[in-house]
Amino acid sequence: MGQVNAVLTSATAGQAIGALMAAGLSRDEANLAAAQSADETASWKYMRNWNLGNITTADPNADWMIQSSTNPLHFASYSSLLDGAKAMVSWLSSHNIPLDSGIAAYVAALQQGCYLGCLPPGGTATQTDYDNYQAAITRFLPQMQAAVPVAPAWTIPKTFWVAAAIIAGGYVVSAAVDKQKWIPKPVKTVVDFIL
Repeated sequence: MGQVNAVLTSATAGQAIGALMAAGLSRDEANLAAAQSADETASWKYMRNWNLGNITTADPNADWMIQSSTNPLHFASYSSLLDGAKAMVSWLSSHNIPLDSGIAAYVAALQQGCYLGCLPPGGTATQTDYDNYQAAITRFLPQMQAAVPVAPAWTIPKTFWVAAAIIAGGYVVSAAVDKQKWIPKPVKTVVDFIL
């Protein structure tokens, strides 16, 4: 754990929305979170390490990255789009950011938590910064509403396949995108193949 390389990881609006929905958001909530993510990552062209929300971390046990030489913050690194979506949903929830009350309430909660920085006195952010941020999210929202959600790929752990093969008496399920079929295999061969 620790610093990892920052790698560009791209997604479409549909993939981002699908991942956010798989992470527990309703379609409308996912649209709003995806609109913010689109603004944060230039429509996912500059998303790095599946970090949908540019979430930072101070956890010394977490994987983190530096996104640019001008920004020393430790940004969290995730292994998949779904993991990044789960982290964004968790962050929004832990910071009491309402996803069901509209853009103005969403950005007001971000502002209250000094998301872009605190307002003076004591802070360097301005009301214009937050107004512009809200306008950007508002501009992205129709694109999110028009996008077709794409469910993230479901990765089944190897231990599941071994257990399934043993329970099924030596048969293993072969899942395909458009169909499922049973393929007979002796248990030992299945275990050897999977492991």
